[in-house]
Amino acid sequence: MVLGQITRLITRAPLKSMLTAGLVVFCLDRLLLDPLPSVHISQDLVDQHIAAWTLQAGRAPNVDQLAALIEQLIIGQVLLKEAFRYELQTLPPVQRRLDRLIAMAVSTDSEMSFLMQSALVDQITRQALLSDLVIHNFMMNAMRALLEKSLPPVAISQVEIEEYYHQNSDLFSSPERRSIKHLFKAEHGAKSALEIDELRVKLNNGLISSDEAFKSTDLFYSGALVSGKTHLEIIALFGNQFAQSVSKLEARQWSQPITSVYG
Repeated sequence: MVLGQITRLITRAPLKSMLTAGLVVFCLDRLLLDPLPSVHISQDLVDQHIAAWTLQAGRAPNVDQLAALIEQLIIGQVLLKEAFRYELQTLPPVQRRLDRLIAMAVSTDSEMSFLMQSALVDQITRQALLSDLVIHNFMMNAMRALLEKSLPPVAISQVEIEEYYHQNSDLFSSPERRSIKHLFKAEHGAKSALEIDELRVKLNNGLISSDEAFKSTDLFYSGALVSGKTHLEIIALFGNQFAQSVSKLEARQWSQPITSVYG
């Protein structure tokens, strides 16, 4: 019955329904096992985090980023509630922050009576513990560290490390990049190809420098040097035939004339 309603809800409003359905199923599952601390995520709190994300990234989050943002917000609020349950607000850094906030407020009115000062201190303390981001961030990090310390140590063998590396080697490597120099002739034809081939022979035999060779060819819009490009990037710049020739070329060798998308 509940899952049927969730399915209909997802069909009508995909983004909000996805998040709502996940929370409902999560809550149903946990209620059947053991209770977790409940947290309330207000729309204002979500909007504040979206605004902060937008300010930092320079654009609004997309659907996946918004889902991840809300997930982190929920995790943070659960950590914060557990931190209060373990009375981590009594830790010295939190108390120093409270003392600083109280000192700033009390110093503005030195003629205040003792009772009024006590009431103000209580009010500032409650408000800071409720909404001060510095205190909240410290308490969430302290709670996270406490949880990590409570976990048993994980033993990973060298064999497991090597197996993971071989299965995920693409995560630890980057594609080969090549820097190339090229001579450019804008016109096609046998004459242009012959001129380029003559220059190639002279260059490979050390009879002429690359700077001298460039003077007798046409100017290319991005210059004669292409630095640090992957195979796919070279294909995007010059075409597949050019990229294939570059991949087979030995270092400091000049290739046969190649027809590219430019000439």
